[in-house]
Amino acid sequence: MQKKQRKIAYSYLIGDLLHFGHLKLLEKAHKMSDFHICGVISDSPATDWQSPLICNFFERKSVIEKIEYVDEVVKQNSLDPSENLKKIRKRFPNDLILFFPIHQKWNFLPGMKTVNSFGGKIIKPNFYGKLSRENIKNEFIGSDRKQFTNLKKTPINIDFSYSFSLGLTKAETLKKLKQQLKKSKIEELIVFSVKEWKRLKLQIMDESKKIFGNKKVVVRSSSLSEDNINYSNAGLFHSELNVNNLSKLDLSSAITKVIDSYKNKKNINLENQIIIQKQTGDVIISGVCFSRNLKNNAPYYIINYDDVSYKTDTVTGGLVSKKIEIIRNIKKDKIPKTWKKLIESIKEIEGLLPSLALDIEFAINKKGQVIIFQVRPLAANSKFPDNDDNNIFSKVSEIKEKYNLLCKNNIFGNTNYLSDMAFWNPAELIGDRPSHLAFSLFNEIIMNSIWNTSLTKLGYQKLNKCLSVDLNHKPYVNLNYAFETLIPSKINKSLRMKLINFYNKKLRRYPEFHDKVEFEIITSNYNFKIDDFLKELRKSNFTDKELNQIKESLLNITNNIFKKYKSTFSEDDRSINKLISYLEKNSNDRNKKNWKGKLKYILNLIEKIKLYGTPQFCRAARMAFIAKDILRSFLKEHKEFEEECKQFLSEIKTISSVMQNDINLTSKNLMKPKIFFEKYGHLRPNTYSICNLPYNKEKDFLNFNKKSLKEKSSLKKEEYRIESINPKIKILMDNYFKKNNINIKSSEFFNFLKISTQKREKYKFEYTKILSEVIENLSDIGQTFSLSRKDFSYIDYNSLLLGIHKDIKEDELKEIWTNIINSRITQSQIQNKISLPSLIFDKNDIETIRNFNIIPNFVTNKLVKSEIIDLESTPDKSIDNKIVLIKNADPGYDWIFSNKIKGLITQYGGLASHMAIRCAEFDLPAAIGCGSIIFDNIKKSKKIILDCQHKRIEKIF
Repeated sequence: MQKKQRKIAYSYLIGDLLHFGHLKLLEKAHKMSDFHICGVISDSPATDWQSPLICNFFERKSVIEKIEYVDEVVKQNSLDPSENLKKIRKRFPNDLILFFPIHQKWNFLPGMKTVNSFGGKIIKPNFYGKLSRENIKNEFIGSDRKQFTNLKKTPINIDFSYSFSLGLTKAETLKKLKQQLKKSKIEELIVFSVKEWKRLKLQIMDESKKIFGNKKVVVRSSSLSEDNINYSNAGLFHSELNVNNLSKLDLSSAITKVIDSYKNKKNINLENQIIIQKQTGDVIISGVCFSRNLKNNAPYYIINYDDVSYKTDTVTGGLVSKKIEIIRNIKKDKIPKTWKKLIESIKEIEGLLPSLALDIEFAINKKGQVIIFQVRPLAANSKFPDNDDNNIFSKVSEIKEKYNLLCKNNIFGNTNYLSDMAFWNPAELIGDRPSHLAFSLFNEIIMNSIWNTSLTKLGYQKLNKCLSVDLNHKPYVNLNYAFETLIPSKINKSLRMKLINFYNKKLRRYPEFHDKVEFEIITSNYNFKIDDFLKELRKSNFTDKELNQIKESLLNITNNIFKKYKSTFSEDDRSINKLISYLEKNSNDRNKKNWKGKLKYILNLIEKIKLYGTPQFCRAARMAFIAKDILRSFLKEHKEFEEECKQFLSEIKTISSVMQNDINLTSKNLMKPKIFFEKYGHLRPNTYSICNLPYNKEKDFLNFNKKSLKEKSSLKKEEYRIESINPKIKILMDNYFKKNNINIKSSEFFNFLKISTQKREKYKFEYTKILSEVIENLSDIGQTFSLSRKDFSYIDYNSLLLGIHKDIKEDELKEIWTNIINSRITQSQIQNKISLPSLIFDKNDIETIRNFNIIPNFVTNKLVKSEIIDLESTPDKSIDNKIVLIKNADPGYDWIFSNKIKGLITQYGGLASHMAIRCAEFDLPAAIGCGSIIFDNIKKSKKIILDCQHKRIEKIF
């Protein structure tokens, strides 16, 4: 007969100020176990935590031995109970060990990993707030405490990880760390409480003068509630920099400001502390480093920094910030030189504070020294007791291998640059981490081949390559292919390779332009700045013969496009009409089909899009880009006409203008909702997403817009007439066109600009009707298989093809799809924790993720001040008189323009993107494609200034 498993409890404490809370803990351990062992911490570590001790170990042990709830008392020689727990496990190998930590912050206490390693249980204690350590400490602290004069009495080699978890103040943490850090330093500091300031002002200022002399000082807050494992008040209270230490008036004023900030935040506690510290000089980098990802606890050092202003508070103040993420298991020799000393310093601090995620403020001076300003627990990470570090490290290694293979299998000398915002900008169109369905549909109808075959008709290079690259389910554009296909087909192979290498090197020098490669990095058509481009090439050792070939090819392709654009659009119009006609003829029968019939219908629709929808859109988009590029290059030469040309662009009426007018008519009962939804019901935020409903299934769509609808009179009624364009502009353009043998007149050029812009928007509007039909039919099939929209988002195009096999049955297909869904849900839990950059130059970028400061594409020259509203986090709130934030510049958000919004900011999107055109059309100030750093900083604000003329976004509060 098997012996019954006993329960062995282990608790531990110091026992110097034994109170009712301790008694309840011991009682609980006794009741829940068969045998209760209590560890009493020995004098040395107990003194480190709680000094001075009133009772020695023998006295404390003797008291606890008399308590009836304790069966055995043992000595614990460290604040970490791990060694005792191991000994207990050895004594009772077949019994269940119950661990009762002394404090409620149990997920972070030493001993947790040891208990988990042998299958023990951690029992969370009840917290007796009335007699908490903090309350007892405050009661016993005498009014004559002279903490600010006791700087050098902190013992060396203190183990204070336990005390840190219990809530040391900022000042106490710095004092304890100061004596131990070897790889970084903490500036000299004086610490005192509000109570002490009231009594000892002169003595404190004299002490400051004695220690710091004529050096500038910083006066900082150190509230009792400022840092905590479960929450953080970081940045809540005031700090005063560059204070004149020799002026008692200045010093007193700075201290008063800090104390007043406590009062203003209703944190009135006389034991709140203030720090006076030497002002760090010669700073070249300052910032904040998180030892783990705030959002998901992933194993990355995340450094937000400022290497421009030479100040120490710009990052914490939310004004300036760059970012780099470094995976925690990176080899020392792979850490970028700039960050080696910082990472070594942080690892040293982590060694003193094991098992805690940290938030560390730092600076690096001209000598390369790392100065630590603050160390606090990451409050947001307290909800992540476990991590997937090893799985993440393994997955990152796989990603590196995949990228290495990609580099080996190309003809560009192991150079393979990837961008998520260049050319076709997948981050804008399907998102940073799209669903499997969205990614595969985007690839199938554009990125596999259409992106290229549609442009060969215009005279560009032919490639039989897929443009997109999938790394950890993040979509990238292969820039080698993008660069190659935008070179005219008449240019020979060796010169193409030379141009591609030139573009790669230029992008390496100017990575901030990777979302603008077509404007800033490459030249794919003839324009007013062609001579500057050729000069650039000459400096990079292109020969005169090569330059002539490039110039002639660009001229020919541009003239060919101008010559044929009307016939091209006529032919493409017929194709688009075929597409819509096919939908109208077949959509009414969809409800009659069974799931297999619907699946065949869906796959047929996708083939129709590839024939009659996306190639036509790609060509129109390319021609619209060429038109805008030529106008942009003209304005670089003639800035005096910028406003007039922007006015022309803003008054090109596209499908969006018509839609805004129809919204007005519907709201005034002049158009039936049924007719409105017949025209626009297919639109949805994030065009490729099955999880987002189209307008015709979003019941409150029109009601939502009625609340703050623009007046009809505010919409553009007439287009800007080409005949009205300034004659000076026409003369300058005509002279240039004639001089450079460009076969077009200025009036015809503006017509080309207008028509290509309109066709681009029209074709996209029409082909997305078919795409929406595909997605909604897939949702219907999902219902047949009891799969939600979210479930079905994990199914990709190739998985759909399984369903048309003649012998497959419904239950078999459901089992296959369900297995695929479950597998991908599991994979996504790791995938979503892996950071990847927007731009990859080499394999090191996969472990060291640099976030380049993207320059936003500003629309109009207006300045607006307003509150912001993030549609992703607060979709149901009024957007009236606010600056709207959306991640993707997607046509599904067109409804926002019927509201009285003040401006628009997007994370992704280019100068020629859908939303940039919309904002120009409605003369709405916007910053399109800000990138993650700027966008995330804006999201943390409440009110901002959007200054498009001076190209800046400024936080008000």
